[in-house]
Amino acid sequence: TVSFVLMDGDGTANGGADRTTGTAAGEEEDLSRRLPPGYLALKGGLFWGTDELHDIDETIYTELEFGYYLVARILSLQLDTGFFYNQEDIGPIEAELWGVPLFLNVRVGIPVLFLEPYVGIGIGGVYIHTEIINQDDDVVFAGDGFAGLNFNLGSRIYLGAEAKYILTDKTESGIDFTGFAVMAILGFRM
Repeated sequence: TVSFVLMDGDGTANGGADRTTGTAAGEEEDLSRRLPPGYLALKGGLFWGTDELHDIDETIYTELEFGYYLVARILSLQLDTGFFYNQEDIGPIEAELWGVPLFLNVRVGIPVLFLEPYVGIGIGGVYIHTEIINQDDDVVFAGDGFAGLNFNLGSRIYLGAEAKYILTDKTESGIDFTGFAVMAILGFRM
């Protein structure tokens, strides 16, 4: 809020009167309370690999998502990072797979009453660590596409579910992390 104090010709305040610029600032403050600028979401679920990972059981998959609303709550830009992990025996060999994805996504959502369906796409990379016969660490290019549904529990907190398809390049040893993830969501609007 901007305040102006009117001064008399002798440099004293005009009766101590304090005048503001009107209700525009108050309206802007109300608008910022109704339209949060961003959100933070915690996601957790399972990943099922295709291609080289189709024989491995489901993998634990988690994400931390930071989003910024570009147009109301309809269009947003978000940064997703997370962690995935799987360890299992493949015959006599103990295999280990884990990694860290990082995606920059564009998301379009349609808030309707307490529901918010959305879709989005993005690009990024995935750090993949595999240990089957030899250890392999690699960073590969990746893309994702996703769809979900949020259930608003008020203006600031929401629960949801999301399905995501991840497509990656192959590591030097020929393994990729292409597949589907299904996650539950706990989100907070800021």
